This record gives sequence, structure tokens and C-alpha cells, in this order.
Amino acid sequence: MKNDRLNHADFLGAFALRHLFNRVIGQLHHCLQHGHRYDEAPAWEGPSGFLVRGGVA
Repeated sequence: MKNDRLNHADFLGAFALRHLFNRVIGQLHHCLQHGHRYDEAPAWEGPSGFLVRGGVA
């Protein structure tokens, strides 16, 4: 049972990293396409308008 939980946690961690990587690549691609400079503040702004740091807005 313990191994199943650990495997599930590894899967979720890999999913989260993949999602983060795809988001970064998408943001960089957008900047390159439109000739914008990459700015961290609007790129990582949460829905409430606060900069998201460490998964907490």
C-alpha cells in the first residue's frame, strides 16, 4: 500500500513539473513571437492580480 502512495505522489510531482515547464515555454514562445521582453511579474500573476510565489498568491 505504501508503494502505491509513493508512486502516486511521484506521478503528481512529475505532472506538476511538466505543467510548469509547458507554461514557461509557452510564455517564452509568446514573447519571441511578439517581440516582447520577458517580464516575470505579469507572467506569474495569479487571477487575483497578486504575484504568485511558491504556489501561494
